[in-house]
Amino acid sequence: MKITETIESLKEEIEDLKKQLEITKSERDQFKEIADRNAIKVMKYEKSIKDITERLKEY
Repeated sequence: MKITETIESLKEEIEDLKKQLEITKSERDQFKEIADRNAIKVMKYEKSIKDITERLKEY
């Protein structure tokens, strides 16, 4: 294999890896959005439980 072919092959491999990295970053961002939404839901549920507990204590 000539050096130019090796260099070209490495460049292609680098481009493939960059594309894979972009996909991975995109997936990471999607998981982060889901985690953020779930964290908000958990906080709402915790507040609801706290409110219900407080109301029950009043009775």
